[in-house]
Amino acid sequence: MRGKQTVRHAAHAVHYGNWGWFLALGIILLLLGILAAIYVVPTSIVAAMFIGFFITFAGIIQIIHAFTVIRWGQFFLWLTAGIIYTAAGALCIINPFTALPILTLLLAAFFIIAGVLRMIIGFRVHYINGAAWIIVNGIVTTLLGIIVIIQWPLSGFWTFGILIAIDLIFQGIGWIAYSCGLKELHR
Repeated sequence: MRGKQTVRHAAHAVHYGNWGWFLALGIILLLLGILAAIYVVPTSIVAAMFIGFFITFAGIIQIIHAFTVIRWGQFFLWLTAGIIYTAAGALCIINPFTALPILTLLLAAFFIIAGVLRMIIGFRVHYINGAAWIIVNGIVTTLLGIIVIIQWPLSGFWTFGILIAIDLIFQGIGWIAYSCGLKELHR
């Protein structure tokens, strides 16, 4: 009985046009994945630098925060953490080629976690056509993460861009298929 209620809830959500948002998301992710596959090296470099900007910003915030906890006796801990963060971010920005092997390892761990979560999501909505593609996406993403960890540190800086491209392409296909299933469910 619960499954029928969930299907009715999904059909009700489709009534308000949600399937179109899933379709748009899928198309955008697919196109971004194709572009990332064409421009693998620039994708890797830009991603490393982009991450570097965020890490640097977080480090600066931690350094500023250190001056607010002087009375707590933890000034040097916060200051040291902020300096390390800022230095790591600056390394990503100034020399992304040095930072990419570390970022690639972190990305591999992220892919494993994200892939497992996508499989769980896919199994939870298995009754909707297209949900199998979400599961396939989770399997592919998890396997990519495992392959990179096995190949690390030999996996080069281009690996970062390839993994991003493959993940975006499979996410796009998954969400397009899912949106078609939601539209069909509404009919």
